[in-house]
Amino acid sequence: MGTPAGGLLLLCGAGGGCMSVQSTAGGTFWSLPEPDNPAYVARLFTSQILWVAVHPLHHYIRRGVPPFMDLTLPLYAEDIRRILPHRYPFLLVDRVTELELGKRAVGYKMVTANEPHFTGHFPEYMLMPGVLIAEAMAQLGGIAVLSLPEMAGKQPMFGGIDNMRFRGQVRPGDKLEMDVTIDRLRASMGKGHGVAMVDGKVVCEGEMVFALG
Repeated sequence: MGTPAGGLLLLCGAGGGCMSVQSTAGGTFWSLPEPDNPAYVARLFTSQILWVAVHPLHHYIRRGVPPFMDLTLPLYAEDIRRILPHRYPFLLVDRVTELELGKRAVGYKMVTANEPHFTGHFPEYMLMPGVLIAEAMAQLGGIAVLSLPEMAGKQPMFGGIDNMRFRGQVRPGDKLEMDVTIDRLRASMGKGHGVAMVDGKVVCEGEMVFALG
């Protein structure tokens, strides 16, 4: 990516963590989560190449993901694809509007009639399957988790669904708004609570257990 005239400016937090990379001519190019580990170091060159040296760098090289990620909100489909391994037709989050790394994510999916599951569920009365509503919430929670530098590139998998309740229908044309909070997170597993709404009414709510491979 080219660097505009005027060079780059690295903004750092009180603990020494890099928060964002900006052009001195204005505009943010990468928003970096402020790391808790002060060993994170960033080096910038005002040429055509941005170098970011992050410890441990081999973690990202091994997983094939960059050591930095654009987390400027809102996150659009192309941003989400850089975080999640899911692809069409099974990528079920269209946009992320709020994000607390490792803690919480808010986003939505626009439900459309041309989605493949509607050909059989049901042709005469299209309903989004409840399992896909749960999957959409799980993917949103996955964005909150995989946005953490130490979790980037991991493979999220369902480990269980607890106390899931479906309280309303989701049909083509609906905006499925979701809010997922991560209650517990370890290196290889975690648990979260999700709420999904349409027009301000809760249509699904429950807890999700996930594994990280």
